[in-house]
Amino acid sequence: DRKWLAAAYRDPMRNWAPREIVAVATSHKPHFAPGAGWSYSNTNYFVLGLVVEAATKHSLATELRRRIFTPLRLRDTSFPTKPRIAGRHAHGYFLRPPEDVSDGSPSVVWAAGAVVSTADDLARFYRALLGGRLLSPQLLREMETTVTPAPGFSYGLGLQKLRGPCGTFWGHSGGSPGYAVDALNSKDGQRQVLVFVNATDPLTPSLKNFRSFNAPERAGRAIERFIEAAYCGTAATPLERSLDELVAAGAPGALALVRDGNRTTRVTSGYGNLAGKTPMRATDRFRIGSVTKTFVATVVLELVAEGKLSLDDTVERRLPGLVPNGRRITVRQLLNMTAGLFDYLMDGDPTVMKPYLAGNLTYTWKPRRLVEIAVSHEPKFAPGAGWSYCNTCYIVLGLIVEGATGRPLATELRRRIFAPLHLRGTTFDAAPRIAGRYAHGYELDGGRLVDVSVFSPSYGWAAGAIVSTADDLARFYRALLGGRLLRHDLLRAMETTADARSLAPGVRYGLGLARVPMPCGVAWGHAGGIAGYGAWTLSSKDGRRQIVLLATREESLSTRASVVLERAVATAYCKEKP
Repeated sequence: DRKWLAAAYRDPMRNWAPREIVAVATSHKPHFAPGAGWSYSNTNYFVLGLVVEAATKHSLATELRRRIFTPLRLRDTSFPTKPRIAGRHAHGYFLRPPEDVSDGSPSVVWAAGAVVSTADDLARFYRALLGGRLLSPQLLREMETTVTPAPGFSYGLGLQKLRGPCGTFWGHSGGSPGYAVDALNSKDGQRQVLVFVNATDPLTPSLKNFRSFNAPERAGRAIERFIEAAYCGTAATPLERSLDELVAAGAPGALALVRDGNRTTRVTSGYGNLAGKTPMRATDRFRIGSVTKTFVATVVLELVAEGKLSLDDTVERRLPGLVPNGRRITVRQLLNMTAGLFDYLMDGDPTVMKPYLAGNLTYTWKPRRLVEIAVSHEPKFAPGAGWSYCNTCYIVLGLIVEGATGRPLATELRRRIFAPLHLRGTTFDAAPRIAGRYAHGYELDGGRLVDVSVFSPSYGWAAGAIVSTADDLARFYRALLGGRLLRHDLLRAMETTADARSLAPGVRYGLGLARVPMPCGVAWGHAGGIAGYGAWTLSSKDGRRQIVLLATREESLSTRASVVLERAVATAYCKEKP
C-alpha cells in the first residue's frame, strides 16, 4: 500500500496500532481465496499477534517473554515497543548514501518482525525449537508441514525450509529498516549458521519497486557463499571471492571460465537480470565488445591465406576514396593499430554517442558513416609512426572483407569461424535485442543502474558487435592459438606485436591479438567493452591455459571496481591471488 508506506516513510517514529495496519491490508482485495495459493504475508502475522492477545488476555510481548525468552534464558532478546534499541547494539543503515536508521518505530513490523536479539540467543532458540524443547512432537511436525511455492523453497507454520548445496536448511530470514538476518539450521538444530547484516537497500521517497527490506543486492551472492562455506564446510575459492568482490564493487553480475588442460571451471556471481533477480548463469550470452577484433582479424588473415588479400594491400586499393592518405595505410597497419587514424569513439568526437545519450538506444549507424566521422579529423600520426587504439581501423577492415568477398561480414564470420568451430552461442548482431538466454547489461545513469541490453550494436560493428558465451570464446581462442584456423606463418604474423603501453604497462598489440604480461607469465587475448558489458579473455600461447571473464557493467565501473577487476583477472589466470 503506497499510501501507508509513504506515511511510514515521512514519520518513522510514529506508533501504529496493529489493528490500523490490518485495516490498511484488508482495504485491498485478497490475492486469492483462502487455501488456494501462497503469498508471503506480514499481515497474517499481525492477525496472529492479535489472536494471541485475544486468547491469552495478555500482550504479545508478555507471552513471548514468559513462554520463550525467559525459559530459554534469552537475556538479550526483547519485543520492543519504543523506537530506540536498548543496550549495546549494531546500528542499522540504508545504503546509497549511508543513513543511520537504527531508531524507528517497531510498530510497523510488530508481530511480523519486531524482535531484537543476538546471534547466540537466536541460535539457542532454534536449537530448542527444532530439538523438541518447546513444542510436542505432534505440533513440531505440524510446524514442519510445508507448502512449496517455488523450487527449493517451502514454508511451514512460521518456518522456512530451503534446499541448500549440502542438504536442507530450516529457519527463517528477516528484514527491517537497516537490518537483515538469515537463520539456518539442520532439522535437529545441531548444525546452525546465522548471518546478521546491518545494512539494507533504502526505502526511497518514490517507493518505486519496494517490496521488502533485504541485504543489499550486491552483497547477496557473497552472503550465499559465506553460508555455503560455514554450513557445508566448503570454503570459497580465491576466484569465487574475486567475483564476489567485483559484484560488491558495482558489477551487477559476473562470470568466469577457467580452463587448465582438460579441466574447466565455471564460476558466477550476482544477477543476470536485476529486475527478475535471476542469478547469473555460466551459459548466458554476452556482448563481447572489442574481443570481436580477434575474430575479424582471423577472417582477414584467412583471406590473405587464400590470396584474396595481402597484408601489404593499401586501403586506397581496396576502398578507393574512402580514407584520405589511404594509399599509405596498409591492411597490416589497420590490424595492428599503427595506421594513425582518428578513433570515432575514443578520441573526443561526441557524434556517435549523441543519439544514445539522448535516449535513442536503437539508433543505427552505417559503417561508412562511422569512417566518415573519423576521417573528418586529422590523423593522429603518420602511418607506421606510432600506436593508438583504433576502432576505426576495424570498421575499415570489415568493409575490406565485404569488398574482397562480395558477402556481408556476418556471413564470413559465420562460415569461417562460428559454424566450423560449432560456436552455437555466438552471433554477429545487427539488431538491438539479443536473442536467446542472455545476461542483461547495465550502466550507471544519475546514480541508478539502467538496463541497456536493448542497444544498437551498429556503433561497434566490426570493432565490437559480436555476442557470445564464455565457453564459445574459450573454444575460439583455443582453436586460433592451437593453429586450427590459420597457417603457422600467419599465426606468427598475428603474434608479431607493436608497443601498446598506452593500454597498460608492458602490453603489446599484434594483428587483433594482445600480448599481456601477467604475474605468472605472458598471456594472449583481448579485452572488450560495449554499453552494459565487459569481456576479458586470456590464453597461454598454446591455448591450454585460458580464462574468460564477463561482467554486466563496464563503461561506468568505478575506479575501485576496476582495481578489483584486474585482481579477478589475475586470480583467474594465475590460479591464486597475486
